[in-house]
Amino acid sequence: MLKTLNVTDSDWTVPYPHLGSIGKQLPFPESCEVAAAAGFDAVNLDVSFAQENGGAAVLALLEEHKLKAAAFRFPVKITDEGDETEFERGLAQFEVEAVACAAAGFHRSAMHILPWSLTDSVPFGEHFRLAMHRLERVAPILRELDIQLGLEFLGSFGNRRTAKHDFVHTVEGIRCLAAAAGIESHVGLKLDIHHWWATGGLLEELVKLSPRDVVYVELNDSLPSFSRLATPEFQRDLPLHHGMSDSPGVLAVLQHIGYDGPVVCEPFNRRFHDLTLDQAVDEVKSSLDECFRRAAVYDLPADLVSSEPYNPDPQQASVRAGGLFQD
Repeated sequence: MLKTLNVTDSDWTVPYPHLGSIGKQLPFPESCEVAAAAGFDAVNLDVSFAQENGGAAVLALLEEHKLKAAAFRFPVKITDEGDETEFERGLAQFEVEAVACAAAGFHRSAMHILPWSLTDSVPFGEHFRLAMHRLERVAPILRELDIQLGLEFLGSFGNRRTAKHDFVHTVEGIRCLAAAAGIESHVGLKLDIHHWWATGGLLEELVKLSPRDVVYVELNDSLPSFSRLATPEFQRDLPLHHGMSDSPGVLAVLQHIGYDGPVVCEPFNRRFHDLTLDQAVDEVKSSLDECFRRAAVYDLPADLVSSEPYNPDPQQASVRAGGLFQD
């Protein structure tokens, strides 16, 4: 897995500058310098830099600083967050940007999808089919350039509590959407641990995933003063800060399944605005290092990872799952 510094696209997650990253934004060359100096493995791409300077310039910077490519923005609205005109505009933009990013060695893109109908007019089934058909339109670009798209579900229940129509907001929901569009080979999870925690935080949801089911991982910690149902969307902290979200457990499971992609911190905490660049980067790197250290010694229970067959009836040794008998 790649410890990744995210100080590039300011609107990586939401249109509020820097709130979703670590409170800092740097030009791509400087982000590479800072990441290398602090001991990170990878950086996200500033798409504009790649388009203006070409893939060779990006690759040269990565090689100079011994960094790996992480991810770049996904500008397409696949839900009713965008009408057909906005969808077509985003698709045309992605078709151009994806070529530039792939030439720069970046083959992962990521974005969230809203867990409710923004127009308040599209029921779940209709919304699912809309998103599925739009993903089908994106699919040829992903396949041609071998780009993995990570879609983030937003699990915080408050996001959809008063919505007339809810939408996909779980691990399984993203997987089902990708499968329905026939593009599960190139569409997986942008896994934000806050949203995973808010929907139950079960490691068994993750342990059966394949490495390609996970595209991008965001670590943070949720506030202890709120319930899972009321947990705030935009108030969190670095992983391990409160002890609510099991970042080491998630990393241990991801290591178990063979995931080797980007892992970033997304603290969503305004205190980072008041830190110097060095302070913010040092805090993030220390937090990631500690999460990885704990993950390396995390004892995943045998009931989670054992290869022993499951016996639904311990009093009858020949019974197997589904009530079938084994000779």
